[in-house]
Amino acid sequence: MIEMFNVSGKSRSYELDSRSGLNGSRCNGSYSCLMDESRSTFFVWLGAQITIEQFTKTSYLSLTNFAEAQGATKVVLVQARDHHQKGNSLFSLKIFVGIVNFQKLFKVLDAQRLNKKALQGLVVDDKIEEAFEAFAFYVIQLA
Repeated sequence: MIEMFNVSGKSRSYELDSRSGLNGSRCNGSYSCLMDESRSTFFVWLGAQITIEQFTKTSYLSLTNFAEAQGATKVVLVQARDHHQKGNSLFSLKIFVGIVNFQKLFKVLDAQRLNKKALQGLVVDDKIEEAFEAFAFYVIQLA
């Protein structure tokens, strides 16, 4: 996934866990992240395994606080359009409802969906078409 991003200069990758419970003993989800320091952009991978129940307000706040601490001025959420269990019709309905719930959540977070043209500069030019077909991209301005 990291190869598709147009990262110029210094970058750092992270694997962040979102924890909950009184002592932080329950892991809600794990997020692969990439910080592009030259563009002050923090990418967060919301893979096919992350559900709306896992991506909580606390998860969002933790990710954006961490991104700001790294010097990011915007966060790009990358969500897979497909799911590995897509063939199961009942499961597909659940995934569809989950995607609709994600879209509602993104509106509340003021996350703007990026079109193909907006991916220029963020994604390597020869991978824009492939990335746009496989993923949905949402940007949140922090500053």
